Amino acid sequence: MMDLRDYTAIYKDADRQILVNKSEFNYSLVAKDGDAFTEILVSAEEIDNSMTFPEAEKMSWKKQFELLFGNKNGFDGLIKYCDENEISTQILNWD
Repeated sequence: MMDLRDYTAIYKDADRQILVNKSEFNYSLVAKDGDAFTEILVSAEEIDNSMTFPEAEKMSWKKQFELLFGNKNGFDGLIKYCDENEISTQILNWD
């Protein structure tokens, strides 16, 4: 997991925070629940190629993630999206 200061929050409530960051090759989506962190790593190329919806090309990747996964269930939504689009994921738990 990279430094969380480099991440953008796409969802936040009293119990949970979901953050996203893009490196050269991967997207990293982190769910923060208290002091526990779960991270999903997915190929940036595969996600970028699969995100096809009206206006997607006019939006930054941050806005696309906020629109698609910026809700309380966004973390699970990304896993489902990747499964449906045959995009491999790597899930890491950080304590």
